[in-house]
Amino acid sequence: GALACMEEALSIDPTHFEALISNGDLLKRAGKGSEAVSMYERAIDANPDEQRAFDALAQYYYDAKRLDDAVKVYDDMARRQPMNPEGHYLGGILTKEKGDNKGAIAKYKQALSLNPNDARYYYSLGNALSDDPTVSGEEVLQMYTTAVRINPNYSQAWNNLGNLQREMGDVRGALRSITSAIETAMNNPAQQKEVANYRINLAQSYRDLQDYHTALDLAKLSQKEDPTLPEAFALAASAYYELGDFESSVREFETAVQLRPGWTSAMKSLANALGDLYRKRETSRLKVDKDNDGQVDTFSEEEEKKLEDMRVRSLDLYKAVLRIEPNDTSAAVQLLWSQRFVCDWSEYDTSLGLVLSLINSELETGRKGKGRMERGRRKPPTVQAFQALALPLSGGQHRQICGEHARVAGVLMRSVFESVGLNLRDTLPFPSSLVLRGAGVRPRLTLGYISSYFGDHPVGHNSWFHNHDYSRVRVVCFTMEEGDRSLWYNRMKDSVDEVVDIAGVGMIDIGREVNKRGVHVLVTLNGWTVGQKMEVLAMRSAPIQLAHFGSHDTLGAPSYIHYLISDRIASPPEYESIYAEKLMITPTTFFVNEYKDTRAVVVQNLSSLPNEWREARQHEIGVMDDDTFIFANFNQLFKLDPALFKVWMRIMKRVPNSVFWLLRLPAQAEKFLKREALAAGVDPSRLRFSDRGEWTTHLRVKGAADLFLDNPIFNAHTSGCDILWAGVPMLTSPLEKMSSRVGASLVSAMRVPYLVQRTLDDYEETAVALATTDRAKLAKWREEVEENRFTSGFFDQDVWVRALERGVEQMWDMFEAGGEEMFSSSAGAKYHIVHAQQW
Repeated sequence: GALACMEEALSIDPTHFEALISNGDLLKRAGKGSEAVSMYERAIDANPDEQRAFDALAQYYYDAKRLDDAVKVYDDMARRQPMNPEGHYLGGILTKEKGDNKGAIAKYKQALSLNPNDARYYYSLGNALSDDPTVSGEEVLQMYTTAVRINPNYSQAWNNLGNLQREMGDVRGALRSITSAIETAMNNPAQQKEVANYRINLAQSYRDLQDYHTALDLAKLSQKEDPTLPEAFALAASAYYELGDFESSVREFETAVQLRPGWTSAMKSLANALGDLYRKRETSRLKVDKDNDGQVDTFSEEEEKKLEDMRVRSLDLYKAVLRIEPNDTSAAVQLLWSQRFVCDWSEYDTSLGLVLSLINSELETGRKGKGRMERGRRKPPTVQAFQALALPLSGGQHRQICGEHARVAGVLMRSVFESVGLNLRDTLPFPSSLVLRGAGVRPRLTLGYISSYFGDHPVGHNSWFHNHDYSRVRVVCFTMEEGDRSLWYNRMKDSVDEVVDIAGVGMIDIGREVNKRGVHVLVTLNGWTVGQKMEVLAMRSAPIQLAHFGSHDTLGAPSYIHYLISDRIASPPEYESIYAEKLMITPTTFFVNEYKDTRAVVVQNLSSLPNEWREARQHEIGVMDDDTFIFANFNQLFKLDPALFKVWMRIMKRVPNSVFWLLRLPAQAEKFLKREALAAGVDPSRLRFSDRGEWTTHLRVKGAADLFLDNPIFNAHTSGCDILWAGVPMLTSPLEKMSSRVGASLVSAMRVPYLVQRTLDDYEETAVALATTDRAKLAKWREEVEENRFTSGFFDQDVWVRALERGVEQMWDMFEAGGEEMFSSSAGAKYHIVHAQQW
């Protein structure tokens, strides 16, 4: 046949190049590899200037997975054809594939030295340089830019250029480049199969700009173009997630994981979506149904099972990711957080140890100025700023975590402005000076509040807007979620000068809404909690911005969060270094509340309280006698950790005639805590759980407790105000971070500072004593708490609001006098604002 013919031709001319190549191909197809290699080598020797023989031999070795031999073929070609750059270039491609990135870079550079006008060489060199962590993003950018300049129809180079621009923060450039990639690929039949991938990258750029609707539309279009592309489903899922549609997000992530089993990024995201969907449904059943006589909604047995299956599936996914990638910090953090949310501590020590080790490694790298890199741009720590509050991290570590997240918010903000070609300060100019009128009369200062929590939420419950002196300040509230028409929202709306609904509004437009109203001082009430839009604050649409409520700790953003409202107990001078902001120290506790107005029912008809408490003890937690001592904690249970629970169990063992009253926040935690109690040698039935009560009566009910035991790492905040207003003493033990010192601030403001315990051992001993031998002391302290509700500064909202108004006026005066220097890192503690104490 054909092989015999080729052999006959070679017998006539043993150096016939075409016959040698053809014979090698025939031998290769016949499975005679060594003979095929011999033919290709003879062809090379017969005509060393012809590339086809080198390509054929290299292809044989490549197909046989002998990459080293394939590279040697092109090295030989480079020697035999010293002026042909293709030997270096093709050898570079194979060298990179076998994992030698440094060697590939050297070969690509050799090819470029011989021909500096081939776009492929710049493109491939850019790809290799991008995988070298020592190479700057700018150097890689130059390679891709040169490639598309030489060949404007090079869609792959346009795509990679756009991806790099996006990762370096130039989202506007990314949109242009990836759009060019799509257009050139659409016009080239050989490249059209890549359009779906390019469209995904374009969608990611829109996602970076927080334009989730456009990102979703593009992802859906990519799904139609290539239904087998897992990235298209993952990106659609991500967009749904950001839009709050967790059900659709779960569905899309499920498809992505099915299309690419073992894809850890999608597995983590699916676990996140499942976890958030679980928490959303759990929270919905905890909300009191006001049309059902204040009772909490219940789920059917089938719904409960679905909820539990969802939670377990989320945990299993995180564990699966960690089996594949044991050092995946985000999976480790989310696994720990999910376990902690329901008090499932079966693997807590292992999970916590891994998380702390990985976080410490990230922070140490960040302190050295390296950080986690993504093509030249440092990424933030994996743990979220709010999650860090519940972990045993130092104040300095927490400040560093917040600072990195704040930096990323600033990068995103700048990207958004650059994407539409706007200059920040030209778009959002600062308001003019407040010139004094007449005989030193000051014009009204415009004070803005921005929050997701103006309605039925602990922040909304503690509103103070009606206390403002409206001859002194003009107040504008910017609500990031649609008003819920609750009592608290309507009260805020009726009090302030203007309410601006910015729910669903784009970042730049939010800045414009704040800026055009001439806001002098903008207060964020979110901090790092859910719903925060730190990128909006990074715009600095008001010249002075301060933080209150939300996460109750430093936000780590001194360039755009200038002040933090605190007090001398929550933020003592010795811990000044853990705050990035200047502090405004209030005359009493920083934790303002309006209980005298909205919770007055708690202190009415006091003579009937003993009977109400007896009824509450019986019906809420099944305590039928008056002698049983009731310890209580009404915090969300994610604030609880095994170490503190062990202290509580030791206390209960030492106080046999006692029970511990907790809330089902969430309901799934009850079974896990009872399991832990049994393991600690305490009868699980002594843990008494109740549902969250109707807001107008729950504080009178909670007054049935004898002693509230606080959480040292993450204190009671609103729950602390609740229990003290109910007249129940709260034992607390402060640590370093502000969020761990709120309890001390509250009881000190109540003028019962002896409830503050220096150590956890003191906390335990005092709790036992008050429940046994020192009942008289406890009764005295309770009397003081009940009396001081009316006389201390804790519940005097007018005093707090006057201090706030004086404080923001001082901030503005100092800003006008000192300008931006006020907020420089060298400004120092002299610019803290400290009000006279009223404790």
